[in-house]
Amino acid sequence: MSLYDTDKTQLMLWILDHYDVRYKPNRYSNQKVSCLNRYAHKQGDKNPSASVSLDKGLYYCFACQLSGDGYTILKELEGWNVRQVNEAFGGNPEVIAEGDV
Repeated sequence: MSLYDTDKTQLMLWILDHYDVRYKPNRYSNQKVSCLNRYAHKQGDKNPSASVSLDKGLYYCFACQLSGDGYTILKELEGWNVRQVNEAFGGNPEVIAEGDV
């Protein structure tokens, strides 16, 4: 079992929905989206400056450099650790070693 036990595509879909980011759910390759970190942009990121790859579960903002998978994004924006993500999204929190949280 992996430390990161939650499906990365499903996690990224949840994050996009949670932050009200418009995306094309049937397009799994790279697509342009608004930044999840709107407060880092003077105009609230009216012109999408980020890219998301749903098939890989990866995200990158070309303006503020917020990037990573869902675990990294939730750590940066919400302060969540791996255990909290796994518990919230059905992964197994018991696979995490003491030093990994």
